[in-house]
Amino acid sequence: MNEDEQGVFESNNCMALVDPAELSGVIGAIYESTYAPSRWNAVVGGLRSLFHGSKACIQRLGPDVGLDDSIATNPDIGFFHRLVNEHAGQPNVLSDAITSASVGAVYHDHALVGGDRLRKSRFWNEWMAPQDMHGGMGCKLLESGSSYWFVDIQRGPKQETFTGKDSELLRTLVPHLARAVEIGRNVRLAQGLGLAVSRLPFGVILLDSHLRVVNLNPAAETILVRPEARIKLKAGYLSASDLGEMARLQELVVKACLVREGVWPGVGGDLLVRSRGAGKGVDLALSISPLLGPTENMPFVGRLAVIFVREVTLGLPDGFEDQMRALFGLTPREAAIAACLASGRTLKQAALDNQIQFTTARSCLEKIFAKTDTHQQSQLVALLKSAQSLAGKAPIR
Repeated sequence: MNEDEQGVFESNNCMALVDPAELSGVIGAIYESTYAPSRWNAVVGGLRSLFHGSKACIQRLGPDVGLDDSIATNPDIGFFHRLVNEHAGQPNVLSDAITSASVGAVYHDHALVGGDRLRKSRFWNEWMAPQDMHGGMGCKLLESGSSYWFVDIQRGPKQETFTGKDSELLRTLVPHLARAVEIGRNVRLAQGLGLAVSRLPFGVILLDSHLRVVNLNPAAETILVRPEARIKLKAGYLSASDLGEMARLQELVVKACLVREGVWPGVGGDLLVRSRGAGKGVDLALSISPLLGPTENMPFVGRLAVIFVREVTLGLPDGFEDQMRALFGLTPREAAIAACLASGRTLKQAALDNQIQFTTARSCLEKIFAKTDTHQQSQLVALLKSAQSLAGKAPIR
């Protein structure tokens, strides 16, 4: 069976001779890329050098391919724009063949497609050959939905074609590449989740059973540093000013981290931390829950509780009227009346605040009832308060 018929080169159990230091450097860059994405440039550069190639890249194929979907040595931006505009999303013999290849299988593009067929293709003549890509070797690293990521190393027309020794060396590197791609995706997703938590308009605090704070979002930090705050961060530990509230806080956190009959998590609970004195601070509602995870201790961390901290106030967040207009189709005047009612004002006071007649305010209220499918002010206020947007920071006014 010749190479074109076989489609994929098999290993000859003899790895190409390489400099151990160079190989170690490439593997090191591969794992450094999991937390420092810019290191992927060093990875593809190292692969090109390791295999004496003319070019190397890691590429995503699938819907909406863009400039961020390719990491290549000496990238020609003009050519890549051409790939995106003229070839991305269009069938071509090479991408179709890679799509059908198994994840983790090393292939040579001439063998995978057929040398004559590849060289006669538009993709070869318009994209590959002009960039000194005359003989490639690669592997599909990861497949997710309709997208997949692959590594590709090319040699020019005056270089020797890749051999079985080269295939074996790449096959040795593929598990490291695939694992790094997977870890990198998980890290990016975790960072995205962390960014989302950082933008929440209420506080989120992670802490252990001794009230040692492990992490907190900016909203929680803002609450804890206020001079009038009755819960504070002291030497890395969460503390309440009132001894009774402190005891209750510690009790609930311990319960959230508790193991009962070998089963974790515990139950947690709620606590209201009251402000002292009129006009001094705001009340805080704390919801303490276990941080869900495996039943055993998390390595190097231990069991944690999470506290959600919300301000209890009649004040409304900035942008409240715009939010209500978007949610319920209210007019500016109707949104203004609704905001007054949600902040505890009566309809008569809302009319005075907006400098309109009480009969006009009553007419607006009837329209608000119709648009929100409510029938009395108490229902309306409950709906408006519960419908407040949780997107982005919303300082109390």
